[in-house]
Amino acid sequence: MNTAMIGAQKASYEELLGKMHVVLLPAGRNQAMLALIPHKPMADLAAVFVDGEGKAVTNKDLQDLGISIEQFEKDALDAASKNCPGEMLTIEEALKLIDPDFPMDEGPAEWQLFVASNKERNYGAGVIAYPGFLDRAAEKLGGDFFVIPSSIHEVLFLRKLETVTAADLDEIVHGVNATELKPNEVLSDHVYQYDRKTKSFEIAI
Repeated sequence: MNTAMIGAQKASYEELLGKMHVVLLPAGRNQAMLALIPHKPMADLAAVFVDGEGKAVTNKDLQDLGISIEQFEKDALDAASKNCPGEMLTIEEALKLIDPDFPMDEGPAEWQLFVASNKERNYGAGVIAYPGFLDRAAEKLGGDFFVIPSSIHEVLFLRKLETVTAADLDEIVHGVNATELKPNEVLSDHVYQYDRKTKSFEIAI
């Protein structure tokens, strides 16, 4: 391969990374697509990599660029976290962005509910795949926590408490998915949990 071709590939790769976003999808109903594209498995979910127009990067794209899937996934997650930064707000802070007059009564800290998404609030659930994002959330919440799949656009974090069970939260998620969301906005029908010591993300039940 000549120097000019290598340079062109590098420029194309850097341009691709400059447009990179991460979208979190349910893996079960996307198996055919996942067989053709690089992705990061997260329990029964998959973080996939899309460009600025929403087109998924394929394994063949990487082959043409001479980039390994492993290297791309690392680079893509780093790039996406910079291109489309994630943020974690209290539910009150998030609602106040919609309604400036919303009262900021956050209640007891241990019951605080947080909203995690990107700044655009568009396909923002993918921020949980960003490097270190869940660890920073655990530090802010002060322990292990539940990850509640609000939609493909955002997830909710709730610190694990003896008074709240995964079964209780599952019931709420089922109800919201069935009555409040369009089918293509549903991320999952169950909740997840994050263990900050083992750094494990898994289905809570």
